[in-house]
Amino acid sequence: MKTILWIAGFFFCVFFSKTTQAISQEIRYSSAEATEVYIVWGINNWQLPENRNIPKGSYIKDNLVYSPLTLIEDNTFAINLEANPGTVIDYVFWIKKGLYDKAADIWDTNAPNQKDYHTYVTSNAITLIESQVKVKPKEPLSILDFAYPTLTYSLILYCIIYLLWKYRRAHEFRTRPELIII
Repeated sequence: MKTILWIAGFFFCVFFSKTTQAISQEIRYSSAEATEVYIVWGINNWQLPENRNIPKGSYIKDNLVYSPLTLIEDNTFAINLEANPGTVIDYVFWIKKGLYDKAADIWDTNAPNQKDYHTYVTSNAITLIESQVKVKPKEPLSILDFAYPTLTYSLILYCIIYLLWKYRRAHEFRTRPELIII
């Protein structure tokens, strides 16, 4: 009798249990003006996901998950979120730093006609969001913010001009007729 109950229990678990495997959903954010970006997200109408699906480095504030995005190439940030198939990921982007790593506090909540971003999880996929938001720093930029690039380019230009001048003088010295020894 115990064997029959064990077999029945096994088949019940195998055929009737709800087994869902989390799927990786990569979300990419492209912004030419951002240098540090967070995704602020939830699932299925902004509910908190299970703890096992929250990426490392994330924190929870006001029942929302804040996860830092990683810079993967010029102007493109990315994160892999784990979610069950059929889940809707609701999210916005928080830009913490803009050009020259200046502090910013800009929220990209999607175009004015839409509310937030949403991704429906069906398979391992990549979602690319291209930002239309202009990132303005909290404090105004000063001339000192441009000093390092300006000095670097000036020094390179000075070296090129000096080398050209030196090459020209050496070339003129060799071609002067009064200095040619026969």
